[in-house]
Amino acid sequence: VLCGDHVTALPQETLDNSLTDMVLQGGDYDFGLMSILDGTSKTAIVPPRRQRIANLGTVDVVGQRIVNFPTVTPLTNLPVINRALAKWWLYAYDNGNFIRTPATYLQSSRDCWWRHKKNENELGGCGFCSWTSIFPNERHLSVEQVMAEVEACAVLGIKEIFDDAGTIMPGSWLEELCLQLRQFNRVQLWQQARIIYGCNAKPGMFKTPAPWQMMAASGFRFCLMGLESANQKTLDALNKGQTVEQIYRACQWASEAGLHVHGTIMLGHPNETIEDTERTVEMVRTLFRHGWLRTVQFTLLMAYPGTQLFKDAERNGWLRYAHDWPSYDMRTPALTSPVSDDQLLGLVRRGYQTALSPQYAWHYFRTLRTWDEIAFLWRGLKLFLGHLTDFAGVHA
Repeated sequence: VLCGDHVTALPQETLDNSLTDMVLQGGDYDFGLMSILDGTSKTAIVPPRRQRIANLGTVDVVGQRIVNFPTVTPLTNLPVINRALAKWWLYAYDNGNFIRTPATYLQSSRDCWWRHKKNENELGGCGFCSWTSIFPNERHLSVEQVMAEVEACAVLGIKEIFDDAGTIMPGSWLEELCLQLRQFNRVQLWQQARIIYGCNAKPGMFKTPAPWQMMAASGFRFCLMGLESANQKTLDALNKGQTVEQIYRACQWASEAGLHVHGTIMLGHPNETIEDTERTVEMVRTLFRHGWLRTVQFTLLMAYPGTQLFKDAERNGWLRYAHDWPSYDMRTPALTSPVSDDQLLGLVRRGYQTALSPQYAWHYFRTLRTWDEIAFLWRGLKLFLGHLTDFAGVHA
């Protein structure tokens, strides 16, 4: 049984090219698979047949089926994850975004409240996001469920959590979460928090600095923002629902509140010229210079099947590799562009070099408060040096 974003978009391709028995479409494949296994699903399962497969012997193959489980089940029905049963230590991440370890993830919603549509014929949400197809609507856990997970993680010795909901839920839900996190942490800043909290956020989601300050005061440390581009035409084409001005303002407000802002950037939209691409790199340089950005991630814009961007690319003839999926590996642009491959890949490297400025170093070092941050700086420096040579020699 296969599930996920790619097979949701192209289920028949999967069945035609593999021995897959069944494709579960949509993001609620956990609910769907359980209903199949316990017999409560209304979907009739074709009895197994036996088939001889070369080099594999005789195997049972269930009748090939495509089953769609709509995302309608309230997430409040879910139990708290039993992380001990799931062997959480196998998922105790030590990646470049965590200051304290062991660390882990939770997901307070499936997936993102930003599901606005440019028109009725298009998918809602950001045009490049593959989760718009498996989670077309947003649902979220209750604050009590999230805090139950936080408390369970604390018992296991976990020191930092990243909430990987597409964008954390603003408004009264976030206010209640911050209130309970602050009571749980019994502190005002993340440096002394029992558990540090991080999340994905969206430029423009707040109209004042106050919510950022509220988050920082409750134990939030890390905030990942999808900045993507310094060109409004690109942001509009990708249905980001944010302005360039909001990008600057959000990074400033969050960083001045004491949060570590990590920005993600995508280069290579088919409508962007070399001047447009350089403008985005310069935006990152400016954010670093002001101390409004802590770290950054540059990637090539990728069109995944099932996304609005992929549909646009097929309609406009932007796909360079059609359905040759091994070529969609981030080593080279997958979309056509007026910018050459060498220029585009070189600009990715230049993007990371924007951090090499005295102003950024000054802002970074003057905010160091703990030994955890110094250790994190050492780990991050090795990753940063590796990014300076990204794509070097790709076309050699």
